Amino acid sequence: MADDKLLTEQLFETDDAFRYEIIKEDVNGKKKYLIRGSFSKAGVVNKNKRLYPRNVMAESLKECTEMMSQNRMVGELEHPASPKINLERISHKINKLELAEDGTLLGEMEVLDTPTGKILQTLIDSNVGLGVSTRGTGSVKKIKYQVKEGVFEDVLEVQPDFKLRAIDIVFDPSAGEFGTPQFVAEGLDLFNEPSNKITFGEVWGRLFS
Repeated sequence: MADDKLLTEQLFETDDAFRYEIIKEDVNGKKKYLIRGSFSKAGVVNKNKRLYPRNVMAESLKECTEMMSQNRMVGELEHPASPKINLERISHKINKLELAEDGTLLGEMEVLDTPTGKILQTLIDSNVGLGVSTRGTGSVKKIKYQVKEGVFEDVLEVQPDFKLRAIDIVFDPSAGEFGTPQFVAEGLDLFNEPSNKITFGEVWGRLFS
């Protein structure tokens, strides 16, 4: 088993897996920005060749639920080089997260009026294409994964010590904070979806009704 390390997985608006809507509400004369969408996918091998088992993702959400109840589940504008939350870079908080039966991680983010949050608001108003990046810590183990009958490939299975730390808003997936490609950031491979998936609309209605 590999040492505990930072794990990031990123989705962009061009990826089929990242479906979202932005809602702008007028609350007491003040604009409120909400981002609702599918932020990750468990139970499939993504393009980083990582597999997040659904039970591992579900267990990590228990701690996230407690953090959300305390308004402590947040994200930053661009991903940092570590799992540590930087107060001066917080741009939004996560209000809701729910894992669908097919492994889709649905959620709602609220853009804050912090300095980086205001930058994010401007980017949204300017229709700039953005992405989301889940950020967590944990170990991985190399396993043989059956792609199709008789065909196996090496993938990295995320282990039960995984902890989801944040969900960030990102633009350039190719370089880390110091200009070097520290993070692999690709969309998800949805060709291996479980056959028992439920419709996006069904889960969406349950989460946000």
